[in-house]
Amino acid sequence: MTPKISVHISAFNSDEYQEKIATLFPELELSVSKDRDTHEGLYECDVLIGFGPGFDDEIFRRNKNLKFVQSLGTGVDGIADRPDLDKNVPVASMRGIHGPQMSELAFMVMISFNRNFPGRNDSNPETLAFIASPEIVMALGLAGSLSFNPMVDELVTPDGSTAKLAAPLAAPEIPKNGFVESRSGYQAPMSNGSSPEIEIAPDSERLALLEPFAAPVDSNYQRMPLLLKTSGKTTTDHISPAGPWLRYRGHLDRISDNMFTGATRAGSGERGTTTNPLDGEQQAVPVVARALRAAGKHWVVVGDENYGEGSSREHAAMSPRLLGAAAVIVRSFARIHESNLKKQGILPLVFGDTNDYELVLADDEISIAGALDLEPGVPLLATLHHVGGSSDEITLNHTLNHEQISWLKAGSALNKLRNSET
Repeated sequence: MTPKISVHISAFNSDEYQEKIATLFPELELSVSKDRDTHEGLYECDVLIGFGPGFDDEIFRRNKNLKFVQSLGTGVDGIADRPDLDKNVPVASMRGIHGPQMSELAFMVMISFNRNFPGRNDSNPETLAFIASPEIVMALGLAGSLSFNPMVDELVTPDGSTAKLAAPLAAPEIPKNGFVESRSGYQAPMSNGSSPEIEIAPDSERLALLEPFAAPVDSNYQRMPLLLKTSGKTTTDHISPAGPWLRYRGHLDRISDNMFTGATRAGSGERGTTTNPLDGEQQAVPVVARALRAAGKHWVVVGDENYGEGSSREHAAMSPRLLGAAAVIVRSFARIHESNLKKQGILPLVFGDTNDYELVLADDEISIAGALDLEPGVPLLATLHHVGGSSDEITLNHTLNHEQISWLKAGSALNKLRNSET
């Protein structure tokens, strides 16, 4: 989360934000180590550099940077035992706040890559994440403090002496000796791949075959219970959180247990919970979605502005589709997520009047007339059925073209492709 569009380093201090920080880099080769001269002269400091599985430290060694990093007094460690961190992200953090409990202790995260939405880096939605250049991220990580201004402040070394960081030199676009190509995990395709047999352990939680989604019928869009009305920012990471859940991305049913667990519920402001229309109980959103699906009911979600922004995460569309979503109605969509919903056979709709968002109540049922007879550019009419018998009629817009409408009617884009080949 970035509370401000931009903040100059001289104004970014602990008076406004919490002092403890962790600093993260997407790829050490392009940040800490991209130009050894950029960081020459730094003295021993209490920093940990971690390599995630799949990050080959041969890149470091090949470009003669490992010795330099070790000369800073850092440790080189793996993060394979950190269930709270994305295993593909090398981490530089202050000693004392790294490890399995980092998500409970890191109040600030300073990163040099665009993954700064809540909970993305340490699974803690209360952690603030800010984006800066690799040089600034490295400087603040070495100082271990948000109040450190590398333009004027000095580092204090373990022996009590001080050192000022030199202004970084221009760094090359790619490492001097190039990147290290790794084929770890690659398996060449079969010489005859016309009829391969895929075997998956029946008790696997990480892999499962994807069954085709059923084609919709008109009744799917009649009196759909409202699963959730979100307010404010609803990113793909709120819809399908990453972190420890990424290990299940090959198992759609298992990873769907995280669906909407990061989303903010309109009215209450709670995250990840909703009212079960079947019994009135407050439960986790995926629990309610599964109960509605088991009862044969397709459901709808209502969202706010720029719904689905952030990472182009297909699971943010696939999980709702698997658990029974028929439509998503919002004030506006992030373009890529809207496209992903279309591909998975979920009807993405936008309020004709954005103020109609306020008419939707938590216990509503929603009917969409002629959902499967829609035409490009032609709005749809919907009815909000309120408890007590009253209702509101609203207009909903869509951006589906003829091809995308055919995906919807087939149940998904993959279904349409499969049907065209038979």
